Amino acid sequence: MTHAEILEAQTSRAMFTEAIGNAGEINELRRRYGVKFGIYKNGVFKEQFFPFPG
Repeated sequence: MTHAEILEAQTSRAMFTEAIGNAGEINELRRRYGVKFGIYKNGVFKEQFFPFPG
């Protein structure tokens, strides 16, 4: 793994950890503004709360 790849992985982990720490606020904003997170599988949208459980 190159130095740049290591830094990118560390930054990604830090951002994810910070987002999880703010899960309540993030989910409240998602509800307020009608933002949905999910995946499409076989043409069907499945809403999920990951990566912000709450």
